Amino acid sequence: MADAVADSSQFDSMLLYGWRADPIPDAASLLPLLGEAGKGVLDQHGWLAGYRAGFADRPPPADGAPPETYIGLSITLLRFPNDEAARAAAAALDITNWKDLAKTIAVPLPKHPEVVARYTPGNGAVLADTAIGPFVVHLMIDAPPAEVENHIGDLDPVVDAERKLLQDFRPTPVEAIPTLPRDPDGLLSRMVSTDPARPTPVSAKFAVYGPTGALHFQPPTFRKDKLYDKWGVDRLAVSGTQNLYRLRDHKSALEMLAEFTAEASGREHEIDADPNVPNERCFQANNSPPNAPGFVCRIVFENFYTSPRADTAISAKQKAAAQYALLAAGK
Repeated sequence: MADAVADSSQFDSMLLYGWRADPIPDAASLLPLLGEAGKGVLDQHGWLAGYRAGFADRPPPADGAPPETYIGLSITLLRFPNDEAARAAAAALDITNWKDLAKTIAVPLPKHPEVVARYTPGNGAVLADTAIGPFVVHLMIDAPPAEVENHIGDLDPVVDAERKLLQDFRPTPVEAIPTLPRDPDGLLSRMVSTDPARPTPVSAKFAVYGPTGALHFQPPTFRKDKLYDKWGVDRLAVSGTQNLYRLRDHKSALEMLAEFTAEASGREHEIDADPNVPNERCFQANNSPPNAPGFVCRIVFENFYTSPRADTAISAKQKAAAQYALLAAGK
């Protein structure tokens, strides 16, 4: 479903920073967003699956840092058994989103008047729900309360993007969902992403993403310049701290290596690479990152780019060499 959730680069938004992108494992995980009443709506209408992505005009605050004023957008895609269930759920969520519906102001979107956004004066949240086929798109804008009404029109291009994506999206039949392959292209099996002696727990993002899903993981400068589109990224496999990209061609993969290196240049310095691994560059973080090992080797093989990480330079180079061999063996 990640490929059916628009990235902010697809509707020319200035919300360049990705705040989250992840599957929704169960209805209970939506309690902070929808509340108990909203969860009841999902349960009543047979909610099946979901995915969400969030964007903002600045980086997410560091742990423990006080919140800053920001403009944010979240897109939550919810799947139901059929179109009728989705329409009923969207209508119900429009009511259950609010503790006191009578205090809200309803504003039809300028270009899509059939979609009604709501907000409460003095509050910085705008919410809108719309059914598209068997899906409900739940949209939320966060903004300074005095600016909320000015941003309602920002939802029009989001609705356009979602309708376009869902028009081309073919949802998996309900009975086939439990048997969906996690690694349809065999990319995860070609990744050296963990130390066999110290396996990393599988995260919720452990999966293979298509062209739109991959967009959710790009840095803000890449998003601004739409570089993933330029390079023809059509698959992204995520395992642990490693991402494996499949691009249009070898030239695009080399450009991705160069751009990721430039993007990280202020946070790391280059170290010697393994002369036996073609198209490899290795780096050490200037300060140990909190959520990733401090050494990385970036490599390109044909139209693939990846960057194995490790706690030591030797280990990073060994992983990169093994990764190169795995990619070469899969030709």
